[in-house]
Amino acid sequence: MSVVRPGAVTAAGVLAIIYGGLFSLCGLVGVAGMAAQGGMGKNMFGGGDPNQEKFQKELDKQLDRDAPGFQAYQMAGTVIGLAAALALLIGGIGLFSMHRWARKLTLVAALGTILLSAIQTIYTVVYIIPAMNNAFQVAVPAMVQQKGAGLKEQDALRLVETMVTLMIVGIIVVYVLIMVYLFIIVVLLSRQHVRAAFAGEAPAWSDAETERLGDYDRGGPEREDDGWGASGPPRNPEDDFRYR
Repeated sequence: MSVVRPGAVTAAGVLAIIYGGLFSLCGLVGVAGMAAQGGMGKNMFGGGDPNQEKFQKELDKQLDRDAPGFQAYQMAGTVIGLAAALALLIGGIGLFSMHRWARKLTLVAALGTILLSAIQTIYTVVYIIPAMNNAFQVAVPAMVQQKGAGLKEQDALRLVETMVTLMIVGIIVVYVLIMVYLFIIVVLLSRQHVRAAFAGEAPAWSDAETERLGDYDRGGPEREDDGWGASGPPRNPEDDFRYR
C-alpha cells in the first residue's frame, strides 16, 4: 500500500529545499571569497589604498591575538555550512518521495546547523566583535589624522562603535532566525503521524483527518451524516477495502 505524504512532510521539504538552495549558493560564494581573499594577500578591502591596507593589517593582528583559531574557524564554518546546506537540499527533495533516509538526513543536517549557528553566534560575540572593535580603536584615529578629515576623532570613533553595535545585532538576529527556521523543520518531521508514515504504519492521516477520526471514535454527530452509515467508519482503516 502506498504511503500518503502528510502535509507536515511537504512543508518541511519545501523549507529544507529553500534553505538548502539559498545557503548552498551562499556557501559556494563564501568558498570563492576565501580563495580570492587569499589571492589578495588577505586584503579584503582591495583597491591598494594604504590606509585600507593598514586597517586590514591591524584587523588581522587583533584577530590573531584575540580570536583563537580564527582562520580555521572561518574555513571550517564555511565548509560545514555548505555541506549542511547541500544535505538539506538533497533531504528536502527526498522527502517528497517519502524516503526514510531523507527524513534522517534532513533531521541530522538541521540539528547540526542549529548547533553550528549557536557556536558561531557565541564565537562572534565573544571573540570576533571585540577584536574588530579593538582594530577600529587603533586604526580609525590614525586614518582620520592622515586624511585630515573634518570629523573629530571622537565623532569618528562614535560612528565606528555604532556600526559595530549594529553589526552585533544584525549577526545575532540572522543566526537566531536561522535556528528558528531549522527548528520548525525539526518539529514538523518529529510529529507522531509523520514518524508513523515513514515507519510504514497505517495510512498517514493529515491533522484534519486525524481530528475527524477522533470525532468518530468519540461518537460525534458526524457519524450519522456523512454516508458511513450507523456503524461509522472502520476502527482500523486497513480493514476497509478503500485503503488497500
